[in-house]
Amino acid sequence: MVMFALCSVAGQWFIFYTVVKVSALACTTMCTTRKFFTIVYTATVKGKSLNEQQWVGAVLVMGGLIFDKAAKYMFTTPKHKKDQ
Repeated sequence: MVMFALCSVAGQWFIFYTVVKVSALACTTMCTTRKFFTIVYTATVKGKSLNEQQWVGAVLVMGGLIFDKAAKYMFTTPKHKKDQ
């Protein structure tokens, strides 16, 4: 029980640190990505089957994450340092 409590504290500290130092969006993206890969791992390696709707949902989640990252780099202008 103590080990479970310590792991919970470590997880909560990581989430708090990520939200404070990086951003809430980055934390949400990391958590969603982790959950997505857990589902894919369980479906492929552990042999648990997903039905067609669940696969469509998994593909939509990953597509959304990829689109978010691509849009961030495609639609932002690079910031250049001014010559001094």
